[in-house]
Amino acid sequence: MMRNDRGSRDHAASKRRIDEVVRVLGELTGDSSKEFATDVRHHMKSMPERYRSDMMADRAGDVLMHMNLLRSVRESDGKLPAFNVRRVVMGAGAAGGADEDGSGHSGGIAIESPEPGTPQLAEPGSLGRPTFGSYTDISSLVKSPSDDLSELMAEQERAQRFEITFADRDRPRRLHLMSRCLGEVGLDICEAHAFSTNDRYLLNVFIASPFDDVDAGDAPTENSITAALEEEIRNVDWVIGRVLTAAQKAQMDGVRSLEAGAAAMALNGGDGRGSLDNGDDHHAEIDMSKLVKGQLIASGTFGRLHRGTYRGKEVAIKYLKAQELNETQMAEFKGEVAIMKQVHHPNVLRLVGAKTDPPEMCIVTEFMPGGSISTFRRQSKFSKGVPLGLYVKICLDIARGMQYLHQHNITHRDIKGANLLVAEDGAVRVADFGVARVIDMGGTMTAETGTYRWMAPEIISHQAYDVRCDVYSFAVVMWELWTGKVPYSTLTPMQAAVGVVQRGLRPQIPADMPQELAAIMVACWAQKPEARPLFDNVLQQLEAFNARVAAERTGTNEAKTAAAPVQLSGESAAVPRVAGSVGEPAAKPKKAGVLGGLKRMFSGKESK
Repeated sequence: MMRNDRGSRDHAASKRRIDEVVRVLGELTGDSSKEFATDVRHHMKSMPERYRSDMMADRAGDVLMHMNLLRSVRESDGKLPAFNVRRVVMGAGAAGGADEDGSGHSGGIAIESPEPGTPQLAEPGSLGRPTFGSYTDISSLVKSPSDDLSELMAEQERAQRFEITFADRDRPRRLHLMSRCLGEVGLDICEAHAFSTNDRYLLNVFIASPFDDVDAGDAPTENSITAALEEEIRNVDWVIGRVLTAAQKAQMDGVRSLEAGAAAMALNGGDGRGSLDNGDDHHAEIDMSKLVKGQLIASGTFGRLHRGTYRGKEVAIKYLKAQELNETQMAEFKGEVAIMKQVHHPNVLRLVGAKTDPPEMCIVTEFMPGGSISTFRRQSKFSKGVPLGLYVKICLDIARGMQYLHQHNITHRDIKGANLLVAEDGAVRVADFGVARVIDMGGTMTAETGTYRWMAPEIISHQAYDVRCDVYSFAVVMWELWTGKVPYSTLTPMQAAVGVVQRGLRPQIPADMPQELAAIMVACWAQKPEARPLFDNVLQQLEAFNARVAAERTGTNEAKTAAAPVQLSGESAAVPRVAGSVGEPAAKPKKAGVLGGLKRMFSGKESK
């Protein structure tokens, strides 16, 4: 009964807050119509409770700005996010409400701003305080304990800060891509707040400051940041969530129709990955009359995954919700299918065929009855570990599949146990290297969540990367397969990401892992990409180890020569001491606060 009473009181308090926001916005805009009030209530109710708790009546101007941003995205084609930039001050000296002109400066998709002269909540000539939070860089305050704390805090309040608010469709990698764009235009993120609406849109609010090395004469303004972001967001394909090369950007700018886009994607390999051997293109369009849909396995924003049969053979069917896809997504889908049709390797998931025209679009792949290696490893029969021979065989399968993809200029970028599937014959196949980036079958392990645990530091920190990012992830998979555990399970994904980038954090090296395997793993997860081996070298070392184990098992020495050590990289592959606890850094940790670490991580600056 008490719980019901509390719920009723909370609901009543929330309703009063919304009513007050509606009243104040009516006065600010001069719009007292029922339609406007309904729009405001709908916006507030579509947002999570923590948003409604912060957005009191004194933030009504910000509510209006958020409504306009989200409306512009909902009414657009979804190819670009909308954003707003405004100068803010931190701490007690900040005035409430919106900027002098009510909105700051907007970009991306043009949004409607209040007319000049509209009454605002801020004092004339003042700068608004941030919409959410009140960031103070604690790490800088503790650097010099003898310094006067109040002076340091006053200095931070005087520092130049900007609030950048993005609105977009709720898709994977949004936080990653938006933070990267801010770093590229010279802004260091101090604080971030992410909200998802109940109709699959998002609102991300960043507080950022110019990098320390910016000259006073080059200090950014709202106008300069808006112009720079306008340019930078066009370097990203926001539909599938990737940074474009110069050639890809030119290609994206040239897409004018579905047919032209699909042809360009098929010609250029979807994302600049080069051409593959044509082989025999026997992956014809699926005859839908021969496709039988079975049990639903998973569903997500853009599609559903079913078990089924095609021409009597068991398959996996990924149906796309064509009505959710825009022109660019459709073109990307066709281009990625064209690539998959040309991929043939026993350790890469095989495409059976596809239906690439609406209304019912789907791709059909072989069905993998063994599930993922994460599920495979959790079987009770492996509670005490996977037999050494089987462990090495799985690692070899993964390495061979990745070697093949890298030879064809395909970088996976999301290697983890969940994306490595076990076939009926026991072979392990690499999956989700192409089409899955368009389909998004649920997004439960996107860059903003679990994938951080497997992700290479250069990708987390938005720096340039190559195929060696997959080598790093392979090392984490080696650890995952040996231990049967999720990496950094005691940390949140964001804590793990900060540790990996800023402190060289790695999982504890298992005490019972053979030294040769541990050496391969350590070399593969080296902090610097250039210190990691390529999969050609990884395969040599794994095969050498496998030969030695086989020789010992048969009691002969005939394979000992083949097992001679192979230099994995420019760095020593020696195994460091076994860490004393899970997640202990392999190298001496750098002294940096978590907040300071987040700032450097999202800015893309390299740690000193």
